[in-house]
Amino acid sequence: MDAGGAGRAWQQDGVGEPDAIQRLWMPHRMAYIKGEGKPAGGDGEECPFCRIPGLPDSDGLIVARGALVYAVLNLYPYNGGHLLVCPYRHVADYASLDDGETAELAAFTKRAMTALRAASGAQGFNIGMNLGGVAGAGIAAHLHQHVVPRWGGDTNFMPVIGQTKVLPQLLADTRKLLADAWRADVLRQAVRIFGVIVVEIARCLELNEGQRLPAQPAATRPGQPGLEVSATFSARCEGSGS
Repeated sequence: MDAGGAGRAWQQDGVGEPDAIQRLWMPHRMAYIKGEGKPAGGDGEECPFCRIPGLPDSDGLIVARGALVYAVLNLYPYNGGHLLVCPYRHVADYASLDDGETAELAAFTKRAMTALRAASGAQGFNIGMNLGGVAGAGIAAHLHQHVVPRWGGDTNFMPVIGQTKVLPQLLADTRKLLADAWRADVLRQAVRIFGVIVVEIARCLELNEGQRLPAQPAATRPGQPGLEVSATFSARCEGSGS
């Protein structure tokens, strides 16, 4: 509106030749372009991935915390729900992770996929790391695994031609949605394992009373949590019942 309130669209005074291009101004992207928040050196003092775990989950956009790694929303997402899985330890090279960090990073990547499917119906994923500045790493001093959900038609003229990504949800709302889905998956896994333990304890009691029962399957699919628990209980029961 103009100063007179007559309903005319306000126009900026200036010079230049009008053209057919429409422009979508996104000044908040300047923080990313200027590299704000990126560590200047190799230490962890200025590293956002080292600083974020010290914040409340809602402030740091943390979706889930593990013993050695955590999952956090990307502040500059390629797609809605773009997650980063990071070790707490300030380390740049994947080959420098110890066995525990490697295992938990892989487990968190799988759980991130499960949470994204449950929360947003993700149809596919781009998963990987950029190690080193020459490979495209934005923060090369602290490795992080990208988990980017994909949907049919999510690449259209806006990002391809307009160099603009349209995100339908605020990051805080996305974080809560994914954190809830993550916790629900953890609870399901815990209930499944608890059920296996209960069955095996009952079987142990029966075996110790001299009534041998056929072994109960720990899970319906190979690789499900509970197989190791069942095998351990079964071995102990067989030994005590003989």
